[in-house]
Amino acid sequence: CVNLWLELRLREDWLNYLNGLVAPSFLLAAGFSLVLSTFRSDGSIRPFKDSAKRYAFILLCAYLLHAPGLTLAEWTVLGTAQKLRELFKIDVLQCVVYSLLILQGLARLVRTPRRFLWVALGLALYVPLVSPYLWATVVADGLWLPVRGLFNGNADRGVQALFPLFPWLAFPAFGAFLGCLYSRYRVEGGPQARLSELKWLLLLGALGLGLHLWGSHFAKP
Repeated sequence: CVNLWLELRLREDWLNYLNGLVAPSFLLAAGFSLVLSTFRSDGSIRPFKDSAKRYAFILLCAYLLHAPGLTLAEWTVLGTAQKLRELFKIDVLQCVVYSLLILQGLARLVRTPRRFLWVALGLALYVPLVSPYLWATVVADGLWLPVRGLFNGNADRGVQALFPLFPWLAFPAFGAFLGCLYSRYRVEGGPQARLSELKWLLLLGALGLGLHLWGSHFAKP
């Protein structure tokens, strides 16, 4: 985020590019850690109650950050309709919690990390494909604001979701897929794991580079 401290004329394109990686990396890491905190090394699943407390705390903080204020006057006399609507804006913390809740539900549905690996990958591929349709057709327009912002980032009643689940859910889902791979090749293998940390990081870097080049190729007019 170093470019935020620089004047606009000093912000190089490569700095803006790196700054743009912050949110995707944050969301991807959240999905990655979900696998390690949800599944034990033997493949069994942990109780949800501990995760639920953390999610509730993060969600509370997420909405307080968009609250009109912390006093009764700011909620009543000084509050406006627009200020109250801003409370329901879907920002990055809301995106994290709702994404992890979806992934938790899927993990508990399939029960094993090896099945969850393919479910997470499928979700990571499906969400970006369907997201343009949801935005273009203004899906969920006019619905209850806390729900509408989960579908797209189109402005509605003066509120625009910054991190709607479509397409941002793809990053936690892909992170969960990578977490499953890490668990399979590093954790479940124990001392005789097939990949060292160095090999894992090199493989991950090569995968990221390949996906970047592939995306850049298709992004050209």
